[in-house]
Amino acid sequence: MKPSPIAVLFVLFGLNPAHALTEADLVDRYCAGMIKEFYNPDGTRTDCISATHAIEVEFSNKWAEAIGQALHYALWTTEFGKNSEAFPRWHYQVRTPRKPGIIFACTEDRRLEMCANHVVRAKRIAEEYRIPLTIWDCNPDEDMTLGDCLRLDYPEEAYP
Repeated sequence: MKPSPIAVLFVLFGLNPAHALTEADLVDRYCAGMIKEFYNPDGTRTDCISATHAIEVEFSNKWAEAIGQALHYALWTTEFGKNSEAFPRWHYQVRTPRKPGIIFACTEDRRLEMCANHVVRAKRIAEEYRIPLTIWDCNPDEDMTLGDCLRLDYPEEAYP
């Protein structure tokens, strides 16, 4: 029996199906019940908006990029009051400010320590600059929902 071309690629590149996840797959999994793929008035796209957070979903190796994106998306949720007439669609769906949040996914099973370092880097930035940031540290091989992921709120004293 001849192996499929996909199976050959997995063997050649050391991948398994869990590592074939895309960001869109992660958004579908971890943003269940939230507003997903919301286009902001400036053309950027917030991965998910919960009742409390504007969230970027990203693989952990893109930790620095994720911080900037989460802050940018949360900023848009504060703009509604100033520009509700200019952005009626946004105002209709997002009426209150949201905190920045990041869902980090680690799919590098041989390098879990590296993924932990990515989360620590984001944590240090949030603590040093007192950014009210929530980080969910998710392992897609084990965490099936956002509630299964480790949640970290920074700075800790900023949250009731």
